[in-house]
Amino acid sequence: MAGNFAAWRETGRDAADLREHEDDIGTVGGDWEGDNPPPLPGRLYNPGYMETVEGGWMVTVGNHSAIFAELVDAEKMLWDEYAHNELEYR
Repeated sequence: MAGNFAAWRETGRDAADLREHEDDIGTVGGDWEGDNPPPLPGRLYNPGYMETVEGGWMVTVGNHSAIFAELVDAEKMLWDEYAHNELEYR
């Protein structure tokens, strides 16, 4: 298992619709009216995920969200605030 930022970063993969992975990551994208919500693209990590948004990447950890223009900056926040702690307790 990834034990450092570089190794964890390698677990990242693009996801055309994060909702297809809700069994692994929990509910994403909030409420949507109707039967056909639009795709919610993003990236999946082991552990963690981020959404693709206009202008970059949105990382949500707990009640805090931030948008980053650069993928590596978003990954750093996700690692610092969430992923390294999750890996430590697995």
